[in-house]
Amino acid sequence: MNRILDNAGEALGAGLPRIAAAIVLLVFGLIAVRLLARLLVKALRTAGLDDLAERHGVHDALARLGFERSLSRAVGVALRLAGTVVVILAALSLTGLQFLRESINQGILFLPKLLVALALMLAGAVVATLARGRVERLAEQMDLPRELGRVAEIAILTVFGVTALRQVGVSTDILTLLAAIILSAVALGFALAFGLGNREVVRAAGAGRVVRSVYDAGAEIEVAGHRGEVVAIESSALVLRTASGASVRIPNHLLIESVVVVHRSAPGEGPAR
Repeated sequence: MNRILDNAGEALGAGLPRIAAAIVLLVFGLIAVRLLARLLVKALRTAGLDDLAERHGVHDALARLGFERSLSRAVGVALRLAGTVVVILAALSLTGLQFLRESINQGILFLPKLLVALALMLAGAVVATLARGRVERLAEQMDLPRELGRVAEIAILTVFGVTALRQVGVSTDILTLLAAIILSAVALGFALAFGLGNREVVRAAGAGRVVRSVYDAGAEIEVAGHRGEVVAIESSALVLRTASGASVRIPNHLLIESVVVVHRSAPGEGPAR
């Protein structure tokens, strides 16, 4: 019994310096990581990173993910988390516990992959938000459903998400196949809906861009047997006010395919050509 107690005392005495060194490293390491994160945030804000992120919609993506509207702050949090993990693993390695050595080594090797995966997810959220806004504006101009923006957002998030999972070593073969099937089905559905059911609407919307570059509100024109003053140019049709006060909507493609007589140009355009 005394022999056992002596051996335990010797082991504890030999391990105390390592434990003390681990505690010191942990305390001072966490303080250093916190200070470095704060200095980095201040430096990035001074460099104008937050202003740049605000102009390009990055903060909108962060807000949708539930983060603070500050890219500098997000980078600082990421550095602090990564530094904290590194300090903890380094402190554990000083204890000399053999059964932890393999886990610590694996954790150190896994940390860069995790950071890259998180960066990919953040980049995917930013790109998806920007793409959704642009697609929704384009869809609105062409009289297409705004849901196209949501579809584009989901597609981009799916691609970045699968890439991030693959980065951390997760098998993504099944996820990739499912994503491809879902996106193909959605794309086919929209192609059928707008390629077959709304051909005339899309045709008129495409002609609207040409009509806006030629005619302006206030001009008096005659087309397809209707004469009147241009009061509005919509995405799919031009609106005329006739002499009787009635409003007539002329599909935009008719103004390209038919003969148009301009009786009076819009104010400021000069005489009719």
